[in-house]
Amino acid sequence: MKITEVITHPLRASISNAFYYSQGFYPAREAVLVELRTDEGLTGWGQCSGAPAAIPPAVAGVYAPLLQGRDPRDWQVLWHTLGGLRGGHYGVISGLEIALLDLAGKASGVPVSRLLGGAFRNRIKVYATGLYRLQRWESLDAWREGLVEEALGYKAEGFSATKVKIGFVPRQDVALVHALREALGPEMGLAVDANCAWDVATAVWVGRGIEGAEIAWYEEPLPPTDLEGYREVRRTVAIPVAGGESLAGLHPFREMIATRAVDVVQPDIIICGGFSAMARIQTLADAHHVRLVPHCWGTAVSLAASLHFLATIPDASPSITPTEPLLEYDRSENPLREDLLLTPLRQTGGYLPVPEAPGLGIELDPQALARYRVED
Repeated sequence: MKITEVITHPLRASISNAFYYSQGFYPAREAVLVELRTDEGLTGWGQCSGAPAAIPPAVAGVYAPLLQGRDPRDWQVLWHTLGGLRGGHYGVISGLEIALLDLAGKASGVPVSRLLGGAFRNRIKVYATGLYRLQRWESLDAWREGLVEEALGYKAEGFSATKVKIGFVPRQDVALVHALREALGPEMGLAVDANCAWDVATAVWVGRGIEGAEIAWYEEPLPPTDLEGYREVRRTVAIPVAGGESLAGLHPFREMIATRAVDVVQPDIIICGGFSAMARIQTLADAHHVRLVPHCWGTAVSLAASLHFLATIPDASPSITPTEPLLEYDRSENPLREDLLLTPLRQTGGYLPVPEAPGLGIELDPQALARYRVED
């Protein structure tokens, strides 16, 4: 079997409730999928990350020639060929390796998790990411009421934990976090995500202000380059510190993990370098007793890939009460997650099933793909 075509699919879907996070504004959801076709009629799918306009020319000019005529079952060799350890556009390398594994699994008639060594479980525990600041909330009261309503909805759906976006006005953020904790009660997990909003002094002030709200982790209080700042926040605030979603390649994670800048490391399979990078980061985390909870905020393709990866990870800590792997499940409005598959992935009781069909185990809807495709 040989790869004959490498095709990119830039996608854009408008949303009805535009929202903010600390670094920007989302009036739509965008993504770039990559499709690998073979001479035997099999097709593999992956999702890339990075600036959507930059990905198609990078794929066509740099990476497609490295794959054409090659056998996708040699995915480990091809990951190195693409620059998995050497370096490159890791957002593209990630998507291409996911597509290679999808093809290899289909060719072998087994799911990706089996190609990676087998699955410990057939479902993955997920927490609900949402709780953004919607554009239509014109007052602090409306914002608070909207967040509480949304969070209680996740609780009613069976999620055991959720995550709120902070990083706006520090005093307001602290008040909103406490309002959510009061509404949810003590039993539901609550994490916070500042998306690299602050300097160290502000991050410490906010962290101390929310310590009493029983926070599961304090995500990205600082830019990922300020590892000394992360270590200071971690020493000063009595909340586990998390980060790493935007890091690409193995070596940035080595420094973050080995210097104990975080308690929870959060690689994203479409950013860090794909399955091969995720496995190496997991090994680093295991060696330093750092918990790994992947970031996942994309299409149904990246969600399926993340599920397969976590299926291969054993429970953490050898005890009679081990901790099962946990995955971020984006619940913000996203047609590229909800509409792209003929059979969408659905959570039940705070869990998502690991697809069981060969490859990634998903089938894209051609009509949805055409509907959201942005023509060059």
